[in-house]
Amino acid sequence: MKKVLITGATGMVGKKLYSALKERSYTAHCLVRKKQNIFENEFVWDYENDYLEEGALEGIHCIIHLAGATIAKRWTAAYKNEIISSRVDSALFLEKKVKEKNIKLQSFISASGINYYGDWNEEKSAAENDEPQKKDFLTEVCRLWEESANRFEAISERIVKLRISPVIFAHGGFLEPLKKLTNLHLASPVGSGKQYFPWIHVDDFTFQGLIWREELKGVSTIKGKENFFPTLKKSEKP
Repeated sequence: MKKVLITGATGMVGKKLYSALKERSYTAHCLVRKKQNIFENEFVWDYENDYLEEGALEGIHCIIHLAGATIAKRWTAAYKNEIISSRVDSALFLEKKVKEKNIKLQSFISASGINYYGDWNEEKSAAENDEPQKKDFLTEVCRLWEESANRFEAISERIVKLRISPVIFAHGGFLEPLKKLTNLHLASPVGSGKQYFPWIHVDDFTFQGLIWREELKGVSTIKGKENFFPTLKKSEKP
């Protein structure tokens, strides 16, 4: 039975991924800040204080690194550092611990973000080989995030960097308040309304970029087939 280590498992995406892994008979070790009794195999970690509970890496063949502080908070200078550290320093911590155990991974899969491409105002989606436009803070976050994933090249047969679009859930996430405003005909225009805004449903995300797709390597942009704003308008109540 294959074992997978997941960071960020307590988030909505992480919980969905955990369930999908269980359905496919994977054993998932979930890293948590403190025991929550949500998952079958929970291990406490504290990358800031160099702590990883014993047994967390035992038998692990794949790491899926989803951890990262939310970007939906006020960006003070201190919080910007936390956004970066929670993604980059945590990855470097995992690299260190894997090396200490002399583990050779089959896969290291890291989240990144569609923000890698910068302020993308085109009416088409960005492709993996496109250069960032109008770079901003989140562009830099994604660049550093992916650089930390590249550090695993010496200890993992496969590295995957998932440039994830905003994830939509039935309840929660960024869609809920937008949908309410749209249904009340109170939503204001966002640019021309034609600019490309990628998105992905949480169920589709689970199947687009993860470990059972072993042919997937390098950068993968995780997005749906349709632009968000026209799709939202089509779903508006009459």
